Amino acid sequence: HTAHSWARDGMDEIAQPVETDDTDLLRKVARTSMTGKSSEQYAEHLGDLIVEAVTRVAATTDDDRSVDIDRIEIENQPGRPITESEVLEGVVASKDPLHPDMTTTVKDANVLLLYKELEIDTANVETATLTDPTNRIEQIETEETQIDQKIDCIVDLGADVVFLMRGAD
Repeated sequence: HTAHSWARDGMDEIAQPVETDDTDLLRKVARTSMTGKSSEQYAEHLGDLIVEAVTRVAATTDDDRSVDIDRIEIENQPGRPITESEVLEGVVASKDPLHPDMTTTVKDANVLLLYKELEIDTANVETATLTDPTNRIEQIETEETQIDQKIDCIVDLGADVVFLMRGAD
């Protein structure tokens, strides 16, 4: 605890204020801080990304400018090269689409977060006997109607993108 306090006091004595619009100095600070796991060879690229991210989330008040680093999220994607790293603005969802024809990029979306399954309510569907195909056809039509009603409700809400907590039938 004493060593921590001593180091903190020493840093406070030598620290200098940095303006968030001084991108050259910010890049130098970012690049200098990168060590280990071969990050040094990508220091220029990563340093530029860090400065870009920090300047995007910098907030100006009446008498101060600050950076809330909690507004920056770093996501690792195993198998992807560091050189493909980029700063994205907005919300990024790492979810696979339910169907290969679904779009994976939507701008200015109205997002619906659904915390339950998008499925048939089996309590309202009678079990069809396998001996009577007519009953099975009626059951399928009832199930399709239920799903259509749920989809119509989502459309009426104006949702462009739907994230399901669980799954879909």
